Amino acid sequence: KLIGIVILFIAGKSYGFSLTEIGFVKGRVLRSLSKGVIFGLCIFVLAYAAEIMIILMQGKLEALDLYVSAYSVNGAVGAQTGILFFAICIAGNIINVIMEEGIFRGLFQKMLEKKYSFLPSAVIGSVLFGLWHVMAPARSYYDGAMSLNGFIANAILLSVTSGLVGFQFALITKLTGNLYMAMGYHFVNNTIVNMLHVVSST
Repeated sequence: KLIGIVILFIAGKSYGFSLTEIGFVKGRVLRSLSKGVIFGLCIFVLAYAAEIMIILMQGKLEALDLYVSAYSVNGAVGAQTGILFFAICIAGNIINVIMEEGIFRGLFQKMLEKKYSFLPSAVIGSVLFGLWHVMAPARSYYDGAMSLNGFIANAILLSVTSGLVGFQFALITKLTGNLYMAMGYHFVNNTIVNMLHVVSST
């Protein structure tokens, strides 16, 4: 992801886009980031409440667990609760958000808008963002941790949901005129999903 950030800035410069044009606008950075974080937290309170209520009604709720799903070079290493893993997860998500928002809602959007209007550009960028997330189940399948059917189901689910969320981020970027609110929301989305887990008996 760090290499992705370097590529983002090199590509942006080579295509003649300034950081401001990509969406890294000067001013109101913390305010916009804060709005994204607050918006994301509100969404996730509602989403987790709905999930917990459904599982409670089924009588299958066991716990709300806080841990980091960690990865090593050769695959998953399970649930980690050490403070270092939480710090790495947060730092990794900050880097991830800068790279993904900068590329998909910044650079790609601007490149596509040279030829298309906002809406088709946002749809194309969101489809690419969805396909980008197929790599996680592909890795699990390659590692032997997932069956072919599991890979196909997960790839479809992740590409569709990530594409829809990507479109939401594109709309937020369009409405605010910068990447920061979408980055704040994206950070909350990834961090909560990485750390806060609803555990059922099944």
